Amino acid sequence: MNKKFTLAVFLLFILVSCGTPKDTEDGVRFITDWEYDSPLTEDKSFQCDEIGVHGIRVVDSVIVVNHQSNWSVLSCDGRKKYADFLSIGQGPAEFTYSVANVDFSYFNTENDSLVAYIPNRHRGTIVRANISDLISGGKGSITERSANRSMKKAWATVVCDSTSVFMSLPNDSITGLSKYYCVGDSMERIKATEGEDAVRVQSGANLNLLVAMIGYGKSSGKFVEAKAYLNWINIFSKDCDKLKTICVGDRLFDIGEMDKEGIKYDEGTHLRAAAWDKGFAVTCREGVTDDSQSSDPGKSELRVFDWDGNPVFRSVLPVCADAFDMDWVNRRLIVHDGVNDRVLAFDATPIIERFK
Repeated sequence: MNKKFTLAVFLLFILVSCGTPKDTEDGVRFITDWEYDSPLTEDKSFQCDEIGVHGIRVVDSVIVVNHQSNWSVLSCDGRKKYADFLSIGQGPAEFTYSVANVDFSYFNTENDSLVAYIPNRHRGTIVRANISDLISGGKGSITERSANRSMKKAWATVVCDSTSVFMSLPNDSITGLSKYYCVGDSMERIKATEGEDAVRVQSGANLNLLVAMIGYGKSSGKFVEAKAYLNWINIFSKDCDKLKTICVGDRLFDIGEMDKEGIKYDEGTHLRAAAWDKGFAVTCREGVTDDSQSSDPGKSELRVFDWDGNPVFRSVLPVCADAFDMDWVNRRLIVHDGVNDRVLAFDATPIIERFK
């Protein structure tokens, strides 16, 4: 199919969908107001000295963060560091350019030990690390095994369990991305995303228009895909037939116009996504979807949803939250402030109460 025709078909879908600010037959839900919208209070009991943090995951009673060149395991209050591990290099279980982001890794309890399965994309492998062993002072029992050769060219790789990975792969002309669920070298297209995967941009220079922040809900088996430069969020699973799309605002961004004008890298929409058992959240630039003229680069919006796409909670954070996760036990939202390079926490009780 001609790429201009494919893009025109997708834009027609957008124009039809924009006519009604509610659920449509095409599965798009437009959200223009929030029933629960309030500020969060900083939790001063949380203290963390980590800098240069690229990703945050709260797992069991610890916080795992990644920097560009290693991972660290911290206590739940941020005050104690148990271990640093992973490294850049050419040796076994080392990473070529930068270590993987914790957002894209799978954590599981096996034989009473917390373990992490980490995508080593440039080598096409999965690294397994025993986090409990690291906390106890050991070396983490870090091993590596082959996964899927296509990982080496993937634009996004998310480990879903000890053997399966989700991948977003570019086409040969680098003008589109397709999504796959892979077990070993077996690759299966995700049916729900095939329509969106058919969208083409004019050149590889604009392919980031189709790139997204990905989160995976272990219990729900669902993925959240928040477009980095667009104002919509997709929800799907590997087995579902239809994509569910959320648009915050009364209209979808015009991808055709953005493709013509080129990407303005300082005007991205979504900063990060995080997925949990009960739902998921995204952070985005403040005011980016309401044509605000007073957007503050030092602030961001937290938008929380359940897995059906219902809005749960919204808050303007006084920091640029370019990485975050929820500590459900201690009722903390832990974020990395990308402007001031610090990790801090907010009282998440108002959010958690909304899920009861």
